[in-house]
Formats: sequence, structure tokens, C-alpha cells
Amino acid sequence: MNRLTKIKIMAIELNEMINDPQQVKQLTNEYTNLKRYVEKQRRLLEQLRDEQRELTPLDEFVMLPAFEDIDLNLLRSLRGNAKPDNKMKQIIKEIPDRIDYWLEQINSHNYP
Repeated sequence: MNRLTKIKIMAIELNEMINDPQQVKQLTNEYTNLKRYVEKQRRLLEQLRDEQRELTPLDEFVMLPAFEDIDLNLLRSLRGNAKPDNKMKQIIKEIPDRIDYWLEQINSHNYP
């Protein structure tokens, strides 16, 4: 759950930066950092699963699908080092809503 919250905070910070012309260069770097963080979290869980280690129900049914959703459906839709544009703005604004959806899944199913 903390990993999802961290992603949400990173996306909110990016959203605040996106309209500040002085932070455009930093925005691209921070977007890349967010993308790498989500990809790393997804790959860690996939690696555990591929090594046939047992994932917790939370990791298997919420965290991994959440990371896949955010990484594969949103973040990877932009090429590396993309410049801030309307598509990037849309993706950055959509991430917190997606995180809220996944956090609601955790809360509604009472995962430990």
C-alpha cells in the first residue's frame, strides 16, 4: 500500500511541476524516475512469481495488477525522455485516480 501511495505522491508532484516553465527539464527527469520506480516494483513481483515463490494475496491480486496497469497502460505509452505535452499531462493527471482505484480494492477486500 505504501508503494502505491508513493507513486501517487510522485504523480501529484509531477502534476504541480507540469505548468511551471522553469521546471520543464526537471519534469522529464522526474517522469523517468517515476516510470523506473513503477517498473522496478512490477518486475520485483514478477520475479518472485516466476521463481515460483508464493506472493501474498495483496501482491498477487492488487499490487502486481496495479503496477502493470500504471506501467504498461500509462507510463509506457510515452517514449523515453518525452517532453511535456498534453499526452504527458493527461497521463500524470490520471495516475492518482488509478491509484485511488487500487487503494479502494485493498480497502474493500480487507487485505492484510
